Amino acid sequence: QYGQEETEYLSGKDEKLGAVIAQVGRVNREVDTDLFSAVVHHIVGQQISTKAQATIWQRMRGALGTVDAEHILEAGNEQLQLLGISCRKAEYITMILLFCMQRPDVFSYDDLAIQRGLRMVYHHRKIDRKLFEKYRRRFSPYCSVASLYLWAAAGGAVPGLKDYAPKKKAPAKKAATAGSHTEKTSKV
Repeated sequence: QYGQEETEYLSGKDEKLGAVIAQVGRVNREVDTDLFSAVVHHIVGQQISTKAQATIWQRMRGALGTVDAEHILEAGNEQLQLLGISCRKAEYITMILLFCMQRPDVFSYDDLAIQRGLRMVYHHRKIDRKLFEKYRRRFSPYCSVASLYLWAAAGGAVPGLKDYAPKKKAPAKKAATAGSHTEKTSKV
């Protein structure tokens, strides 16, 4: 839960994040009061787009009915994978209960979307721990709300923003070895 107080605070602390807040407007996130279901939903969404997360979540609800421990265990890892969940995530889901307590000041360095959002909004090529801590201090005590907007920016909610991370070089193609050749065949 957040309101005008939090967005005004963040906008006053940081002009660029303020511009993102103004463009995006209120970010409404469905709150799942069932801890197990909420944790599963977050695991499903890690390192994939918001759209992909929504698609997989709809499949899970359709197949399982209620996303709870009983239905997850009944389905098993193989069924979860058929719904679009990676093998590793399926394993995590069957031995969970980590977070989702709606705390207002959470800002995770290991969250790739938050790092991407920071790079996009502030035009950084890389976010190291020192730079991350600078933003964490700036956004505190409303880091969770800042996270919502950085996730939105990372997900494409603000047209024109781009990720400034250095492009990874493609591996060099192997040169053809001397004496090799390709035979052409034709149907007769």
